[in-house]
Amino acid sequence: MSKTIGARMKFQNLLWLVVCSALCAPVVFAQSASPSALKSAARALTTAEVSGLAIEASQGDCSAQIMMGLTLQLYAERVTYEPGERTDLYKSSAYWFRKAAEKDFAPALHLLALVDLKVFQCVEGVKSLNKAISQNHLPSMTALGQPDVDGGCVKTDFAAGVDWLRKAAAGGEGEAHFLIGSAYE
Repeated sequence: MSKTIGARMKFQNLLWLVVCSALCAPVVFAQSASPSALKSAARALTTAEVSGLAIEASQGDCSAQIMMGLTLQLYAERVTYEPGERTDLYKSSAYWFRKAAEKDFAPALHLLALVDLKVFQCVEGVKSLNKAISQNHLPSMTALGQPDVDGGCVKTDFAAGVDWLRKAAAGGEGEAHFLIGSAYE
């Protein structure tokens, strides 16, 4: 089995248990994708596997595009010595998320929104979150329900935030349950 196929199998089981179609049509299982599980899968990739993903991502594979974006995001989070380099890595990460999000794939829209919010592109970030929410993407509802999404880029009033958290919690989003409890402390 080649390293590329091995890498693909490693993250596809964690991603959504199904292979994205060429158009990345959202599937039922995609809504349950946890951003932390996706990051864990990206963290486990070797350099050789990332090289194989880069080829697949450039050929339009939605899953590979998401994993490339996550890998670059993880690299950016480790860069502490050069703020400009960190920003460049976040932009590269957003590039891959945007490629997958162009196909209206909710997890990609969510991840793109988080990167946009991190680099203070607030309007684009909220637009992507709302687009993912329109597909009932629970992690996006949770993100929009937080009082200050990513350090204050987006201010959500308390009542509206709790409403979003309740909707996500009703759908089974664990982090939303935790945040609702924290909101009343």
